[in-house]
Amino acid sequence: MRRTHLLLILVCIVFVAVFLTLFFQVASLRREQQASGEKLFAEIESQNDSLGTLKRAILSLGQENNTLRQALNLPEKRYDFFGAEDASVAEGEPAEGIEKQEDQTPFYRAVDALLAHDAEMERAAFLSVMLENSSDKAFLSAAGISMQRKGRESLLFSYASIPLATFHLLDTGYRLNQAETDERLLAGNDEELGKDAPSLPKKVLTLLASKAKEVETKRQSFAAAQSDLRRLYGDGRATALRRERALRFSPITQDSQQASFDVTTWDGILLFSLKVRYGSDGILVGETQFQEFDGASDHFLGLLTEADNRRQTERATDAGKQQVLRLVRDEAFRAYLDIYGLHLNDEPRDENDYFYFDFIDEKGSRAGSLAVQKMAGEIYLMDRDDVVVGSVRRFGIQEPTLGTASTMELPDDAVLSQMGKISPEGKTILLCGTHENNADTIIIAHISPEKATLIAIPRDIWWKKRKINSYFRIYGPKRFAQIVGEMTGLTIDDYIVVDMYAFIDVINILGGIEVTLEQPLIDPTYRIRENGEWTTLHYPAGTHLLDGVAALRVARSRHTSDDFDRAQRQQLVIEGIKKRFDQLGAGEVKTVYELLQSLASYIDTSFSPFELARLYLENRHIMIENGGGISTDNVLLATYSNLLATGKREDEVDEHFDKGAWILIPRENNWKLIPWYVNKLIEGDKS
Repeated sequence: MRRTHLLLILVCIVFVAVFLTLFFQVASLRREQQASGEKLFAEIESQNDSLGTLKRAILSLGQENNTLRQALNLPEKRYDFFGAEDASVAEGEPAEGIEKQEDQTPFYRAVDALLAHDAEMERAAFLSVMLENSSDKAFLSAAGISMQRKGRESLLFSYASIPLATFHLLDTGYRLNQAETDERLLAGNDEELGKDAPSLPKKVLTLLASKAKEVETKRQSFAAAQSDLRRLYGDGRATALRRERALRFSPITQDSQQASFDVTTWDGILLFSLKVRYGSDGILVGETQFQEFDGASDHFLGLLTEADNRRQTERATDAGKQQVLRLVRDEAFRAYLDIYGLHLNDEPRDENDYFYFDFIDEKGSRAGSLAVQKMAGEIYLMDRDDVVVGSVRRFGIQEPTLGTASTMELPDDAVLSQMGKISPEGKTILLCGTHENNADTIIIAHISPEKATLIAIPRDIWWKKRKINSYFRIYGPKRFAQIVGEMTGLTIDDYIVVDMYAFIDVINILGGIEVTLEQPLIDPTYRIRENGEWTTLHYPAGTHLLDGVAALRVARSRHTSDDFDRAQRQQLVIEGIKKRFDQLGAGEVKTVYELLQSLASYIDTSFSPFELARLYLENRHIMIENGGGISTDNVLLATYSNLLATGKREDEVDEHFDKGAWILIPRENNWKLIPWYVNKLIEGDKS
């Protein structure tokens, strides 16, 4: 009995293992198929572009050859390199030296054209007779409908100069279309037109009369609405409010489709408009449509009473003041000021041409101010003596830092010359976080028996005339892992690629992760919406329980901290995920199942499900070490791609020079520095 029980358990384990293997493999195959299709499409597009360029070049060569033949008094030659005539002797065409037969095709086509012309003229004559049908003319005249010729085979019907419908005479029968949209209203056969006495079918006349009545109803409604609009324009109460509040009414403008006037401030800022439209009942006052005059009038007077009648200069000044006050209330900005022992007053000083919002230091002294100019609303940074430092707007235009911040002593050439493939003990895995098929985050994980070292690789490294992350999009993860290995000198054994959506899902399924920040994270370039309001990304120093979206924000924030800090935060998030995985118990089967579903949709890896499970179980208790990363704080320097290509410095080019993309390269452009420093990081030496 016990053996039978063990056998059943073993069968269940095998079944689950096979199911999980197939589950992951099918998901992986689907992703590979989609990626292959996209790459094939891109390659076809590239080949088409190349063929187009080649075709244009060859045709241009043919034209130049004909120019030369003309100069030599030789007959022009027809070149067709890309049509069905590409063959040296096209089908149906005699070879050189054989008398060419006359092509009689044009004569056959001429006969066809003659027959078509005769049929067209016959229809035109038929339509001319129809135009003179006295009973039709009398009916249309009584209904106020005009009829006129439109081309050889069509008639246009109008009421009060408004087009109603178009009548088309066809090879067989007729068609009546809506004039504005050309939508078919009616159709019929030749018998309805009358052979001996051509006339319009009765159903056509009936429909035209009905259309004319609809137009008349709309015209009367439009005329009444125009009259109401003029009443509002000249209303005594509206005129009094206009004068009292220093507003302006523009003259009424009107055409066949609408009439309107605008309400503006004294200096021309549009506040709202009043409109009536043909075919639309009532009056549009601002954004609200009214069917009744009294409702429109009350709303109009209310808008005039409440209208913001400030002039442009007042609006600009108030907007500047409100912008500064939002800063005063912004928790992230207050935290940033706290770092430097400052706070910003919310009560401005009104002096001369500015409203001054003062920065106050820990001693209670004025350290400077944000000053809003009264006439233009421009915000300036002032020093403690109210002397202008510069427009705040200018500080937002900041070029990326070039060069390097590092003072690291580099090894001599003898050491670097020995750098080749580095083979530290353990296993090396490439971790990639992707978004829309771009490698947004690149981390090398080196796993040794004692620890797992995470090393961040900047995506802007200029490797072989491309940014390193672009190789992922072009070649896919397998080749990308090899390329990163070539650059770093490492043999990368496997890869794990996770889409950012999985990043969010996994953390949410786990119930969030804990991340401890040693320094506050404040990123004014990363605006987030919290409780219905836009604010700055800000997390104070300390431990935070983050959901998926919050963890992604922490990992991706790039501002007010260097590449090393960003890499460190990413590694903290990875460590938080691992720690939460370690806490999963036997009773959380549903959580594990949801994780498998999410990972199958968004993960791409060289590991099988069994290998992933074994990797985790074998290393779940080892320490994760933040190895830092390569950056401008150590072996990299920043420049621009076109400066690098031309060998120029930034101070050697003018403002019109296209500097290209912002990139990172090794100091002294020595690519052996990267393997050298990566090896130091794996060994735990960050000096």
